[in-house]
Amino acid sequence: MMDQETLREELLLFSKDELHLLIADIAHGLTIVARGTYVAGTTEVANGELLRFFNELIHRITAAQYQLLEGDDLDNVIDFVSGSLSDKSTSEYNNAVAYVCKEALKRINSVQ
Repeated sequence: MMDQETLREELLLFSKDELHLLIADIAHGLTIVARGTYVAGTTEVANGELLRFFNELIHRITAAQYQLLEGDDLDNVIDFVSGSLSDKSTSEYNNAVAYVCKEALKRINSVQ
């Protein structure tokens, strides 16, 4: 995963509309990777800790989306998003978040 400052610098290049798209894309991607915590074909959860991590991260990311819609200062939102998505405590978390962010950034950069 990229460090917070590198991610922040990348996000500063985006317009407000692009940032909206990026945040929505990241939130969507996190819900997809969070499905990996389920036991296939059941209602059971295989990794509750990781599922909780994704839920909390999605909560923070969608809060940033709300802040943007409410007209909060763009720099504050960028700081919040970059802080939420930068390095986490374990490689399992880092790998999943890094993948989601990398893919979302690629998609947004391809339409700029």
